[in-house]
Amino acid sequence: MVGVISLLDLLHSILVWKGLWDWFIKMFGDDSASTIIPMCFASSVFIILALWCF
Repeated sequence: MVGVISLLDLLHSILVWKGLWDWFIKMFGDDSASTIIPMCFASSVFIILALWCF
């Protein structure tokens, strides 16, 4: 159980960092991209919900 929670937490951290990289580095200077939510953030929400159930 602890291993599963640790794995989900690690996956959540990776997705958040990738989403921040996409948003701040890859989309820098693109005003139209400010309304786009990277898929990593959306995936991260599902992982948080899974962690919350434990």
